Amino acid sequence: MQATTCSHFVPTAINVAIKELFSVATPGQVDWKYLDRDKQSIKSAILMNLESGMVASEDISKQVSTYGESHRCPKLLFS
Repeated sequence: MQATTCSHFVPTAINVAIKELFSVATPGQVDWKYLDRDKQSIKSAILMNLESGMVASEDISKQVSTYGESHRCPKLLFS
């Protein structure tokens, strides 16, 4: 679970998080269809992050082999 809020809304955000955690922990409170959908969404997000890391690694290795060092995006855009 993740939440972002401004400082004056923190107590309410904590109460919402506690309510949601109790709902997940209480049998019959969560529709399994939604829980399974969220699990798949998390798996997809993790795989996309792993893939983006591999793409970044490949890009860095291409830069090193081409330029002898890794360049940041702005440097490549303005060269």
